[in-house]
Amino acid sequence: MREPWSHTGRELELMLAGRKPLAAFCVEADALPCEELIPEDAFSPFVQSKQMQRQDFDLQSNTPSGAPVTLRLVMYALPGEEWRMSVMLKLMQALHSGGGWNETCERVEGSLLGYSDAENDTHCAQRFRRVAP
Repeated sequence: MREPWSHTGRELELMLAGRKPLAAFCVEADALPCEELIPEDAFSPFVQSKQMQRQDFDLQSNTPSGAPVTLRLVMYALPGEEWRMSVMLKLMQALHSGGGWNETCERVEGSLLGYSDAENDTHCAQRFRRVAP
């Protein structure tokens, strides 16, 4: 069940309201195009009208079984928030190059995506199996 504060599935709505500075979608490239995984058609008019900027990247990773896989990272940023895309790219490159993931990474990602400190606290408490603050 999605938390009431979650942005999942509401990225475009929140960005248009100015409440979300960045949306990022990362999926196996072989699964694309798929509007349910990366809502390119929904975001396209806003990119064309310059209300948002889009950047795409391919990342090399491995499946849990160790097989190589290409991931497509697609990000959308509001004007003035484009810097978030380069930070998110570095975070994703570190993760998919075997750098691991921890609570600090989770908090940086959440902040880049526009979650508040309180939302990050709640999420991390659940994700890392601690009692919520």
